[in-house]
Amino acid sequence: MFNNILVGYDGSAYSVRALKYARDLAQKYEAQITLVYAFYPLPTTMLGAPYAEQLHNHALAASQEIITEAKEKLKDVKKVTTELIEGP
Repeated sequence: MFNNILVGYDGSAYSVRALKYARDLAQKYEAQITLVYAFYPLPTTMLGAPYAEQLHNHALAASQEIITEAKEKLKDVKKVTTELIEGP
């Protein structure tokens, strides 16, 4: 019935519930889960190049931590892919 289940995850209580539901479906139907975390690029034009890059790298690292946290909860799912999306 399901081949690929797309889950938007941000660490909120609702996304944790959605992830659990997706995990159960993936196990039942041997489906793949695609985890997506989207973040809005921070306004860095007034900071200058070195600070803007540092802020961007921090946001990217925080995003990666959130995806890693979600992936840990899916250890028992055979196929999990992840996407970090930056932009509006």
